Amino acid sequence: MSGSGISTTPGWAVRKVTVIGCGLIGTSVGLALRRAGVRVALADRDPRAVETAARRGAGVPLTGVRRWSGTWRRAGRRPGGGGRLMWW
Repeated sequence: MSGSGISTTPGWAVRKVTVIGCGLIGTSVGLALRRAGVRVALADRDPRAVETAARRGAGVPLTGVRRWSGTWRRAGRRPGGGGRLMWW
């Protein structure tokens, strides 16, 4: 896994992850993923939590997306089928 991402299946590796929630656990997950060579984007409704996690090296702030409204809705099916996803 030396800097090339996390792989559990031959020929497949996780290279980019978004961590939603930059508290103790989210920051710890980000740090572990970064050590494994994964690119990590950080998101939280509290911008100070994102800044703190980024300062500690857990990833970079997520940019270019709509700000989180602070409420989660149930995962649903995409129109036209396909996998499950979180949407708000």
